[in-house]
Amino acid sequence: MAPLPFEEAKRIVTDGLSFRIPAERGLFPPRDVANAFFGCGYDDRPGEQILEWAPFCLSEEEYAALLAWWRSAHHGARVERLGVDGADFSRWFSRAVRREK
Repeated sequence: MAPLPFEEAKRIVTDGLSFRIPAERGLFPPRDVANAFFGCGYDDRPGEQILEWAPFCLSEEEYAALLAWWRSAHHGARVERLGVDGADFSRWFSRAVRREK
């Protein structure tokens, strides 16, 4: 049985690399950007094989729960578009990496 989207999202943001640098900057992607990322089905892992999953999207409620869960460990994390129009997750993560702490 496939994991629920919220549980799968928690695993991905914890085990993958893509959320680590934005977390250091106090950033979290908007829902459409996060869903584009979750829809791609893969991420890098530190020193390991690629992390893969069945593509999925979070509902508004699931995204709100993920953000609340994230903020419990990353106090003050804020959702920002970073000037990215639409759901271009590659561009958003690239801008988050270049953003000052």
